[in-house]
Amino acid sequence: MLNRFIKKCFLPCRSISTIELTRNAIANKPLEWNDLIQWLENGQKTLLWRDEQCAQRYIQHQKLVAKDYRSINDFIRIHYLKWNVDIDKSSQKSIAVPSLNSIKEPLLTPNDFPYYLIRNIQHWVIWCDPKPKKPEEIIEQVLNKEFPYEKFDRISFVNPPRLRSMKRTQNDTTMSKRLRTTNSSLNTNDQFEKFINKFRSSIETNNTDSRPFDIFKQYLKECLDDTSDSTILPTFIKKTIQLIVTSTTTTVHHLVFTKIVGLIIIYLDNIASEALLDITYEIIDKLIQSSTNADIMIELLRSIYLQQVKRDENQSASSSAASMCQSVVQQLGNTTWTEDNYASLIAIIKTFPFSDNEKRTFIDIMFTIDFELNFDQLPIFVLNILKLCNDNHSENEISSSSGYIFDRLIQYFINLDKKSNDNKQYTSNIRLCIVHILNAIELSPELGTILLRTFKKIQSNDVSKLFSPFCLAFIFALPKDRAIKGKFIKQLKTAFDLVCQTFEKNNEAFWLILFTKINYNDFYRDYLLQLAKKDLFGGDLILSGLIDFCFQLLDDYSQSQVLNNESSFSVIELLKTLASKWLSDIVRLHKSIQEDVIHRLFDRILEAKTNDRTVKHFIEQLYDVMKTNSHRFVKWPEHLKDRLDQILYMRYELAHDVLDAFKPIIKLSGNTPFRETYFQLLRTAMYRPRLDCRRMAVDGYLILLKHAKWLIRPPAAQASQMTMFSLAERGATQMNTINSTQRSTEGQCIELLMQLRRSLTQQYDVRLAVYEGLLPVLRKSPILMAPILDMLISQIALYYEPIEDRCTLNLLSCLLERDDKIQIIEPFAHLLHCLCLCLHRADCLLKSNSKIFDEDPDVAIYLKKATDIFKRLIILFDDDEFTDSVGVKGLPEDKTSPQMYTLCIDICNVLIEYKFMRMKDLESTASILKSMDQETRLNEKMSKAKLRLPLTPKLISFTCLKRFLHSVLWSKMFHADLDSSNNNLDIDTLIDDNNYRSYVMRCCLAKFRSITSNGIKYYFDAENMRQDKLQMMLIDLHTILYQAVTKDMNIILTEQILQLIVELWKIIVNNFRGVAALMIDSAMKALNGDPDTIDSNISYSQTDPQTARFAESFKAIYKRIEDEYNRIIETAGIDGSTIKASGCLKALIYVADILELALKDGEHIDRNEYQSFAEWVSSTCMQGKYEDHQLSKALVRLLFKLSSKTSNHAPLLRKVAMDIHGQCEDVSEDTKFVHQPYFAIINEKTHMVILNNIVLIELERMINSLEWIIQTQNLSNDQITHFCGQLSYSMTTFGQILQCRLKNKMMIIHIVKLLTKLYTILDEFTRQMVKNKTPIRDEFEKLASISGSQLQQPCYGFLTYTMSLELDDEEETTKKKKKKIDKKDPKKKKSVLKDTLVPKLVFEMEQYERSLLELGKQQDKRLLETFKMSAVRDFRFNLDSIPDDQRTLQTSRQENEADEEEEEEDGENE
Repeated sequence: MLNRFIKKCFLPCRSISTIELTRNAIANKPLEWNDLIQWLENGQKTLLWRDEQCAQRYIQHQKLVAKDYRSINDFIRIHYLKWNVDIDKSSQKSIAVPSLNSIKEPLLTPNDFPYYLIRNIQHWVIWCDPKPKKPEEIIEQVLNKEFPYEKFDRISFVNPPRLRSMKRTQNDTTMSKRLRTTNSSLNTNDQFEKFINKFRSSIETNNTDSRPFDIFKQYLKECLDDTSDSTILPTFIKKTIQLIVTSTTTTVHHLVFTKIVGLIIIYLDNIASEALLDITYEIIDKLIQSSTNADIMIELLRSIYLQQVKRDENQSASSSAASMCQSVVQQLGNTTWTEDNYASLIAIIKTFPFSDNEKRTFIDIMFTIDFELNFDQLPIFVLNILKLCNDNHSENEISSSSGYIFDRLIQYFINLDKKSNDNKQYTSNIRLCIVHILNAIELSPELGTILLRTFKKIQSNDVSKLFSPFCLAFIFALPKDRAIKGKFIKQLKTAFDLVCQTFEKNNEAFWLILFTKINYNDFYRDYLLQLAKKDLFGGDLILSGLIDFCFQLLDDYSQSQVLNNESSFSVIELLKTLASKWLSDIVRLHKSIQEDVIHRLFDRILEAKTNDRTVKHFIEQLYDVMKTNSHRFVKWPEHLKDRLDQILYMRYELAHDVLDAFKPIIKLSGNTPFRETYFQLLRTAMYRPRLDCRRMAVDGYLILLKHAKWLIRPPAAQASQMTMFSLAERGATQMNTINSTQRSTEGQCIELLMQLRRSLTQQYDVRLAVYEGLLPVLRKSPILMAPILDMLISQIALYYEPIEDRCTLNLLSCLLERDDKIQIIEPFAHLLHCLCLCLHRADCLLKSNSKIFDEDPDVAIYLKKATDIFKRLIILFDDDEFTDSVGVKGLPEDKTSPQMYTLCIDICNVLIEYKFMRMKDLESTASILKSMDQETRLNEKMSKAKLRLPLTPKLISFTCLKRFLHSVLWSKMFHADLDSSNNNLDIDTLIDDNNYRSYVMRCCLAKFRSITSNGIKYYFDAENMRQDKLQMMLIDLHTILYQAVTKDMNIILTEQILQLIVELWKIIVNNFRGVAALMIDSAMKALNGDPDTIDSNISYSQTDPQTARFAESFKAIYKRIEDEYNRIIETAGIDGSTIKASGCLKALIYVADILELALKDGEHIDRNEYQSFAEWVSSTCMQGKYEDHQLSKALVRLLFKLSSKTSNHAPLLRKVAMDIHGQCEDVSEDTKFVHQPYFAIINEKTHMVILNNIVLIELERMINSLEWIIQTQNLSNDQITHFCGQLSYSMTTFGQILQCRLKNKMMIIHIVKLLTKLYTILDEFTRQMVKNKTPIRDEFEKLASISGSQLQQPCYGFLTYTMSLELDDEEETTKKKKKKIDKKDPKKKKSVLKDTLVPKLVFEMEQYERSLLELGKQQDKRLLETFKMSAVRDFRFNLDSIPDDQRTLQTSRQENEADEEEEEEDGENE
């Protein structure tokens, strides 16, 4: 290869050693002319070098040639010397074959891969094939023709054999440098047109005769020769670029274009910087239009940029490269890129070393590309984006540009989610995008830390965006065994907590809506709860992660602390609801994971050790899964069959719930495999010694029996006879209609009845479970009437003996005395109650179908026996001698056990229900009153004997209770109840009897309170109602009571009815969420049909008139009771007035409680209605001069509850505090506070109760909300205004309380704690303004002024007063201890107030003042004008006595920031 070097003549020669040449090669410096001369003189001992980019292209080119050609010589001959092409059969590679048209003469071309030379030296190559006899003469002729001595300096050489890459083809290398040019007259336009036509024709011909490179070289030489116009060469290059971009792309064309661009690069140093910039504009413009031959154009761009950099190095004042970058960014920023050519944009980003801001501009451009019409390109797009993160070499650039890329990438998908998340094509491609991101994180773990920061940034700006389907799917898809997974899950839980806190705050008070940006209904119900149904979560990785996350939330709920009256809007409740709903939806949508979910739920249930929320919600979840997928578990999985046996080791309460969870599978008809497994489990449990196992077995038997499919009536016989029963005893007709499967099912049912009969010999709890479960079985299967009656009557016979028309009861055998304690071993009253309800059920069935039992003559026999038993028992218990025999009449020496009293009272209640529901004789009314009288006498005797009254509910069914209330309150409905009417009763006589009304009310109250205390799920009686049926029964009872209370009746009965309504509302609100609207609607519909009810002038909003009418009716009831109370007070002294007045006050309390409960959640109440009710309560509090603590507390609490739902109740809180201050002595003895009270209900007797139970609680709730805002929210200007206003109200409220002379030490401690927290909030708020340099607004200046004038001074006065109380207490304690000196304990006991709380408060106050001072200096404001330093000097504490943990107080936000910094450091270390 002949190398020719050309150089300017006036440059002096400089000698260079071989060592220095080697050193330059190592340093990768460009070769100069003198270097080449010295290299030749030294005998070409070393190999010349190329720059890094050219060397990489050369290596890549060699690889491609080796892949497709037999050798490099074949490639040169084919593409340069125009030999023919053939294919080698063995290697399937191209080989060169001699051709008549091949080039025989020497060929001069630019070197496509030149050595690393300074810019004024050109590298050319001469190809000769075959090798000429006199190569020097031939080469000299070629050089003289192309590079005459008059214009160029030249060096030519042939690489020695050891340095050649081509062994057989003669190639000589020439280095040249242009010295001077001559002028020529060139018509540029015509020449350019000719060149374009000729070049395009040559490209389109695409055969061996077409030589587009030669054409280009010819015209390039003409442009170089013409020096009259400096724009000719740049214009020619731009025309060439247009031709290259607009031409079709083939392998041959691409090679030609590469050579052309290589030649252009050689002559870039002949073009001015401004012209190079024009060429850059042209290249980018063409890249925008088309991505054809984009790689070649990018290489040209790179060379232009390097040319500009070299010029900047030689000219220190030049900044051509930076100007080029800025121009490129500006040009691209004004362009719209599409999915067809964005790859060129990525190449440009990789080409130039842009600054961070310029890179961000490029990234912004990329994310304007719209893929909505072609989602298949999304994964490729993401892959290219991720390459930008990994291609950077500097660590700092990774943290900056990669972070910004992830910010935009996540935001891009969040926006796409909103528009395309229901598109299946989008879903599948999003999953692939997530895989690409996961792979990138696996290769570069630091990218995971960067992405985590992106998620945290999204949360701080708008937490709702973090719940985009893409973001959640990515977090769920992270591998479980990676540490970064835990960090992402922790971040997600934090975001969920924040959202749930937002909902909790929204529900707390109206003013917080100004700071919370998420609506509960729109976001949680309509968005979050629907997320699991997205197709995106159906992928294996994502689905697995979602299930794991659901179980993590459920586990967190199980481990959380149980709170009293926990709201459905509490954080932990919302998270549990979300996890439960998601898990249910997942199981329903994806059948493949159902068994795994069941297995995991079952594991958690079996591992639970306590009967609390740890396991209950898992059982509820198990029930939901079974309910929606019962058909899939007919055949119980083998790996779960062994686990099923572990139920035998659970406590009864949990085992009972687990069995209930399996009900959906049991309900399936047919003898399923699971039913067989289940039955074997119960059979095992029945013969276990543990009581819990036997009770569980009975519950399971009752469930199976209830859902059994009976074909014909089973026998009503003893257990021994039942085992002898065979289907063979039936008629031939029956036998022909029963197949083997049905015989097996009925045989199992008969065995169930037998097992239940055997269980009656078990312990008390086992039998009680049988009695409470038989009636639901009878409701479902009336065909079992005879066997059930036979079972009950046989059990009663053990304690009952008929004698003529009477009977005797051996009640003592129902009791057992052990270790001086008496226990009930036979629930005889429950047994009777079960029989009574079965008789009533039989009556109902016979009324609907008188022939229902014609095919079973045994039923009539057992009905008659049961009726006879009750008649004899009635005679026994109506006899005064029997009741007198129970205990000694009212004497304290009565030795009768409370268990005996309870048993007799329960039997009386059962007999009362029997008489009321079944007796048909004319004396039934008097008999009912007689039994009630006996029950009352027994209760009185038990009370006089100083025995505890029974806490269990009265054995009166809800059906009977409903009829009781009808008879007392709504007689028309009593007669309309055809299902259980007893027309022989004299209702008027019953209603007029006070004992009867009192008994009915006592029964209802005991029943309701039992449900409240036990919970709706764990309340059982003989009726054993399902939860939904019990809900409807309670709504019916509420309707009856509501209709009655709207009538004008005596105040005592009104008070009792209102008390029952309060208890009903407690049950509904705590156990049936969302049923309040249904209950109100039912009551109002019944009211509208009653002409006797009160119809006051009701003004209500048109949004929800039913709810408005309901609340307005109670306002009318309140007014009626209030008038009655005033009338009673005016006529004081009349007999009974005190009792009536007390009843009026209780009734008023109940009205307030009902309104508070009915309006608790507020989901069914309009804001205007809240406002109307709040105004009414406010008016009542202003005018009512009640001195009853409970009534005052109820009304003020209701006032705050309603006001907080409609407006900011902070001003109301301040008014109440001022009224309380007006009723108290001032802490300063010299000061007397004169105040015109707002509310008359806050008086001398009630003000302290309201302060302690309402005002301080509301203040604490407000301060906690302010703390939450300052910790979690980035406040806008408007929010800062509202925040300052709320803080001002809190401070002025405290200012009033702090001036009250309080005596209660616990109340003082509570106030000091709240005050400390308030000052911590003020300090944190001020320091945030200092840190963010937030301009001080007028609202903040006012806040600072109030904190000094209305809070600081009263605070120090209150602390001085508190310290005086402490000293008084110490003096009294010292006087008492002087009598008894304990020498062993000389240490003085510390005071919580003096030694801990007060120093902590003073420290926070001083911290706040320091922060104010710093903020004032920063913005040149005087913020401490209202602060009196004299007050501080009068109250000094030694700060050395304050513990370190009290000095360095940090808010939750500071702690969170510290945690985040630690996490980031950990991520970087990893």
